[in-house]
Amino acid sequence: MNLSPQQVWKYNQVIYAEFLDELDKHFKLLNVQYMPIKGAYLICSGLAEKMNYRRMDDIDILVKKEDFNHVCDYFAKIPHITFLKHKWYFEKEFTYSIGSLQCYFEIHWLLNFPARFNLSTENLFNQACVSDAMRLLPSSENALIILLCHTLVHISYEIRPTLFEEISLISNQKGFAWNRFWGFAKITGIMSFLCFILSLYKKEIQDTIVILPKRYWYAHFMGKIMETKKYSGIPVLLKRLFFEIPFIKNPFWIIKNKIFQ
Repeated sequence: MNLSPQQVWKYNQVIYAEFLDELDKHFKLLNVQYMPIKGAYLICSGLAEKMNYRRMDDIDILVKKEDFNHVCDYFAKIPHITFLKHKWYFEKEFTYSIGSLQCYFEIHWLLNFPARFNLSTENLFNQACVSDAMRLLPSSENALIILLCHTLVHISYEIRPTLFEEISLISNQKGFAWNRFWGFAKITGIMSFLCFILSLYKKEIQDTIVILPKRYWYAHFMGKIMETKKYSGIPVLLKRLFFEIPFIKNPFWIIKNKIFQ
């Protein structure tokens, strides 16, 4: 039976929600706080059900650096959990079997290389909302920062078609404040990129609420001339040159260690 993307998304939400409940039981046994991020955040916060469709391939879980090895060692010893790979020094990937189903999940103590952006795990936990005994959710402002930082990671390849919908859902939650968002965002080192994406959002969604800092001229210029519907047609090399390298926190490190390694 062929399912539509919308049906697949509804099905995935049920499966991932059950999987997140299973993970929560393990973290309670561990007595370790954890934070669902990205798509997992959308499910735990109730925002996922407001979306008609979203691509989601795995569950991302953030833990504190001091808990990372303990948590990963614990999951690696469970019979129905398989350790797949240690892709980067700050994350490990696993697969969790639920009957005949398999769910992929990643445990992070850092979201990405600090040379790309600076997003302190300690700050995310300190500014978090308590969801349950061990489950913390990022504040809505930090959830948006995580989304935009993750967008930068993949900007050389795509701008996801659901990006603006996610921005709208997160930023329209009760209690979200743009002044607090920009206050939290300053430490990332990629304020220009955040302005670029949000300028696209303002233009294409016709949102008049978002107030952007004026000092980032390149972000505003690229936001004016770019249209997301044309983005997929731009060659990857040009995307790197105009939409990744100018925005990342330490472009020289990324060029040396990631792009031309």
